[in-house]
Amino acid sequence: NYGYMMLDMLLEQQTDDGFVPYLLDNIFHPIGVGRVRQAHQLEIELAPTEVSYDGLEGDPYKSIVDAGAAPGGLVMAAPDMARLFSVLFDQNDAGGLLSADTRASMLEMPFPVNQALGYGRGWYNESFFEQIGVSVGDLVDPDDGLEVYAHGGGGSGVHTFALWRADNTVFVMFSNQDPVAEELDFPVINVWPEHDLWNSVGISLDPLGSVSTEAWVPVVSHVAGVGDSAWRSDVGLLNRSTLPNAIRLRHYQAGLYTDLGLHLAPNEQRTIVDVVDQLGLEGSGPLRVFSSEPLTVTSRTYNQTDEGTFGQFLPGNAHIEGLASGDVIVLMQLKENAGARTNIGLTNGWKRRANVEITLYDDSGESVAVIQRTVPSEKSVQLNRPFFNQGGRSDIDSGYAVISIESAEHLFAYASVIDNGSGDPTTIPWKRAPGDSNQWIAAAAHGDGANNSQWRTDLAVLNLSGVESSVEIRFHGDDGQVTAQSLTVGDGHQTILEDVVAFLGREGTGALEILSDQPVMVTSRTYNLSDSGSFGQFLDGEPAASAAGLGEKRWLPQLMQNSAFRTNIGLLNSSSETSKVRVRLYDHSGTELGVANPTLAPGQRLQMQEPFDRFADQTDIDSGYATVEVRQGGGVFCYASVIDNQTNDPTTIPAQE
Repeated sequence: NYGYMMLDMLLEQQTDDGFVPYLLDNIFHPIGVGRVRQAHQLEIELAPTEVSYDGLEGDPYKSIVDAGAAPGGLVMAAPDMARLFSVLFDQNDAGGLLSADTRASMLEMPFPVNQALGYGRGWYNESFFEQIGVSVGDLVDPDDGLEVYAHGGGGSGVHTFALWRADNTVFVMFSNQDPVAEELDFPVINVWPEHDLWNSVGISLDPLGSVSTEAWVPVVSHVAGVGDSAWRSDVGLLNRSTLPNAIRLRHYQAGLYTDLGLHLAPNEQRTIVDVVDQLGLEGSGPLRVFSSEPLTVTSRTYNQTDEGTFGQFLPGNAHIEGLASGDVIVLMQLKENAGARTNIGLTNGWKRRANVEITLYDDSGESVAVIQRTVPSEKSVQLNRPFFNQGGRSDIDSGYAVISIESAEHLFAYASVIDNGSGDPTTIPWKRAPGDSNQWIAAAAHGDGANNSQWRTDLAVLNLSGVESSVEIRFHGDDGQVTAQSLTVGDGHQTILEDVVAFLGREGTGALEILSDQPVMVTSRTYNLSDSGSFGQFLDGEPAASAAGLGEKRWLPQLMQNSAFRTNIGLLNSSSETSKVRVRLYDHSGTELGVANPTLAPGQRLQMQEPFDRFADQTDIDSGYATVEVRQGGGVFCYASVIDNQTNDPTTIPAQE
C-alpha cells in the first residue's frame, strides 16, 4: 500500500490536483462513470444505498480510509469497475485513456519474479491463479488460449476482484465482508443480450462533466440579518443519472447535524425552498449533500422582503475538490466604502480544525491587514467587514484578499459584497493566481432594460504575475462592432473599470474579451442601478480554453419562469468560426418542453429572453433546467440569469459541466 500512497503523492506533485479529482476528470467521467467517490471511515458518512461493512478479521470502521484513496480508499458500484475494464481492454486504443505503449508497459512482467508469480505491474495473468490456488470457474482455463488481466484486494470488511478475458468478458465481484470463499463458481453464460446494457446500470453513454456524489454548499440560512433583512436559502438538486437517486441533506449547526432524506427520479430536478426551515431549524451553517448517483447541487441565498428578493448564487462544491494545505487562493473585486461592504466566508468540511491566513490588500497591492483564522471542523466562519474591523479601512473601492491554507482538507471560501443601499449581495467565488492571458466575460452592459432598469457592468483586473502586465479590453457589441482599449496593470495591483462599456465609449449590450501579455485574473459585476442602490449579479472571467467544444454539453439548473421570477439564457461564441448550439428546456420531472437551435456568428453574444415562455409556452416553471449542446463549431460559453419580477434583481446561474 505504501507504493500506491507514493503514487498518489507523485501525481499531486505533477498535476497540482488531488488523486480522486484527477481520476474522476481523466479516467472515470470521460467513460461515463459518475458514482466513484472518496471512501469515509465513519458509518454515519456512508453514501445513500452504500452497504455497511462486516469485518470478520477486524473492525472495518477503524481504518482511516479518508486518508488514502490510492491504496483502495474509493467507493463505486461493480458496473463502474466493469466499465473501466471494458474500456481499457476491449479496444486497441484503450478508449483513448492510454496510449498503446503505456498499456503494453502496464501489462508487462518485467522481472523473473513477476513471471514466476504471474503478477506484474499491478496486474495478474492466468498463471497467478494457479500459483495461489484460487479458481474463478471457467473464466481461468489454462487450455482456452485466452489472455486474462485481473486484480483484487481487500481489508477489514471488504474484498474485491475484477477480471477481463480476451473474449471481451468482464467479471467483477465486490463483497462487503472479509474473507470470501476461495472458490468462485462463475456460471456459464450461453445467451448474451444484443443491446447495450450500460444505461440500465447507471453508466452514461456520453462523457460526464464535473458532477459529484458528495458536495458542500458553504452556507445556508434562515435567519434575521442587519437592517431588518431576512435571509433564506433555496437548494437545487438535479439528478444526472438514468437511475433513481437517493439523497441525504445534512445541515450542521452548533456542533450537531440534522438530516433530511429524499429521492429523485432519473433526470428530475427539485428545488428545496428555504431548506433550513424544511429541516425544522433556524440559523446558518454549511449543508452537506450525499447522493447515491451523480448529482448537480446549486443554491441561492437571498434577502426576503415585502418587495421581493435580493439574492446571490452559491455553488455546491464537490467534497473532493475543496482547498487543502499549501493552497493559495484569491478573492477579487472586494469593497468597503460608503456604498458597499464585504464579508468573507470559510467552510471546513474536514474532521480537524483548519488554519488559514488571510491577507487583505487595497488596489495598489498595499497590505491592509493579516488575519489568522481557525475554522472548527464541519463549521462555517464569516468574517464581517474585515477591511474595516481588522484593517481600520472604510475607503476600499477595489480590494482583494489572498487566503493561504496552512492546514486543511476540504475547505471552501467565498466573499459576499453587499450593497449598503439595497441590501443586495453578490457572491465572489475564489480564484487561483496568476490567471490567464485570454479570457471572456459572457455579458456586459450600459443601457436600459425592462421595468425601467438601468444596466451597468464593472470589470476588475488583478495582476499577480510578478511583473507589470499590458491588458487589452475588447467589447464585442451585440451590433457586431468591436471596440478595444489598452491599459497597464502593475504587479500586485487591481484595477476596477466602473461602467466598463461606457469607459470604452460604447453603450448597449455585448461581451468582453480580455487579452494580456502576462496572465491576469478578471471578474465582473453587472447590475441594475436604481435610486436606492444597485441590484447585481457576478459574471466570472473564463479562460477561452474552458469554452464548450463540438459535441460538449453544459447544464443550467435551478431555473424559474412563473409569476415571481423569469429566466434569460445567455450564449456567447468566442471562436473565429460559426457555431450552432441546441438548447433544450426541461421541467422538474425531466420532461423536455421545448428546443431552440440558434446559430452564433464569430464573437456573437445572444440573449434568449424568457425561453420557457417563448419556446415552450410555459409560465409555471418553479424548478426547471436547460442543457446547451454544441452541434457545430465550438468556443461556446453559456449562463442563465434568474430575475425577480418585483425587484428586478438578477442571480447568475453559471453553466455546470
